[in-house]
Formats: sequence, C-alpha cells, structure tokens
Amino acid sequence: MRHLLPMVDGSPSILESLEGALSSLEESEKSMLETSPSMLKAFLIEQSEVLETSIEDLEQAYLRLSSRAAKEVEVLVNLDSAPLPSKSPLSDYEKSVEEKEWYRQEVLKPLAIAHLRRRRMQTENLSYEEVASWEPTEEYLNEAMQWVEPPSDFKPKKRLVRTTATRPEAERQGILVKEITTLVNKAQGRGITKTEILRSLGKDTSRWRTSCEEVLKYMLANRRIVRDHGQRKGIRYYLPIYAEHLREQEFHRQVFESLRTGPRTRTAIVKTTCYSNPKGHAKVKSALALLEREGLIRSIGNKWEMVV
Repeated sequence: MRHLLPMVDGSPSILESLEGALSSLEESEKSMLETSPSMLKAFLIEQSEVLETSIEDLEQAYLRLSSRAAKEVEVLVNLDSAPLPSKSPLSDYEKSVEEKEWYRQEVLKPLAIAHLRRRRMQTENLSYEEVASWEPTEEYLNEAMQWVEPPSDFKPKKRLVRTTATRPEAERQGILVKEITTLVNKAQGRGITKTEILRSLGKDTSRWRTSCEEVLKYMLANRRIVRDHGQRKGIRYYLPIYAEHLREQEFHRQVFESLRTGPRTRTAIVKTTCYSNPKGHAKVKSALALLEREGLIRSIGNKWEMVV
C-alpha cells in the first residue's frame, strides 16, 4: 500500500504537509477541527486544493496525526495495514455530467447516425449494406443530434441540485448547508447575516463567501430559510417559522417609510400600505402605536410624522 511517508525525492509527504498546515492554526481553530466534523471537512477540502492531494489521503493523514497525539496504538496499527481508500462516490453534479455524456454518446449519437443512414437509403436509393459502414462528418452528425427524438426513457433525469463547477465546490457547499442550518437555528428570531455565518465558521474569505452566496440562494429557493430586507445592518436569515414575524417587520417598515415625504393621516397611510378596510386600519393603528412607543414617530393633530 502507499504510505504517507516522506517521498524519496525529498519533497514533503502528505503527512508532513498536513502537519505543517495544522501547526499554523490557532489553538481555538485546532479545537474547532476536533469538535466539528464539518469544519474538519472544510479544512481538509482547502488543503486538498492547496496540496493537490485527494481528500481521502488527507483524511487518513489527519487520522494518523490525531492518533499519534492521543497515542492510540490500535488505530495506528490498523492504518498501517489498511488498504487505500476506495473511490469516493460521485457528487450530484458529477452524476449529472456523466449521465449527460452517456446520453450524448450512447443514445443521441447512434440514433443520429441511424437516421442519417436511413435518409441516404431513401434519397439515394441505396441498400443498408451500402450505408452500414458510412460515417457522417462531425458537423453533419452534431446537427442531426439536435433534432433526433429518442424515447423518453433514455432522457437524463432532471436533478434538483445546486449547480457547482467542481467537486471541492460541491463539498464546500454541502458543508455550508449543514452549518448554516445549525447557525440559523441557533440565532432564532434574531436572525444572522452572511458575514456572521462566515465569521462563526472562521471562513470569511472570498472563496467561501462566494460559495455561501450560492448556498443561501439555494436554501431560500427551497424555503429552508427566509430573509428580511436588510434595511440596517445587512440581510438577515431566519428559519421559516419566523416568516410571519418578518412580514410584520416589513409592514412596520412600510408604515414608517410612508411618512418620509411628510406628515400623513392614518387613512392616507392605510391606502399606501394595505387594504382600506377595518382590518387594514387596525393593522396600521397597531403599527403606529409601536413606532410611537419606540420614539420613531409622533402625532400632530390627526397626522403622523417622523421624529427627526
């Protein structure tokens, strides 16, 4: 088997490289890796890209280092005799790519060739034997592949997945989905911003920020989280159970903003923000009372205005 020992040419081994990366971390960061499997996975993904090494080898190297530190002899013995990691399962993105390639090569291409050969038989009065070995040009074939209609059973399944360009990106996003769910749940009604999420994970970098943006879009689209309108300190994300609370916040903001152009009566505010009916008037009255208690607005006669 391939051991994670120093290479013959003098370049550092996977084990040494990983040990060096770990030694550069703060103690709090090391502790986080030891207690959070998802954060350990994120760290190893980054190292996989930096060292151009498979994630499986790095996982084995980390296990070896942690076992050495804990003096776990049995684990080290097992690692020494363990076979190389088996091939990791494909991500949803990779499965989709492979299935599309199969569809193109094994379904569309043969079907297009069959159609073109039959066309020659019909238009040129040829026998099948005469066209059986004929191959169309690449350009002709590609054109035919666009209009042939294969049986629906052969069409690739549509996968509802996050679109990612690479496997490391898919793994990063998988980690973020789990961590964001945990952090949003912990934040409860306070909500949490994207920056707060990334800082909590110790991953406030451009690469992780981009990944986080994609994951948040995905989670919003699938109603796994909801968001506010980010009027003050950035957009905040919440669990869906707080959606009604967010709608109330938004309505209060609309009432407040309706006074930005100057004093208005309650009836005028109702017409601007909701339906002009008893329920609408009651809703606006309640919002005005709250905003007045908070010192944001005040009444002047039968009108309301912002407190400057």
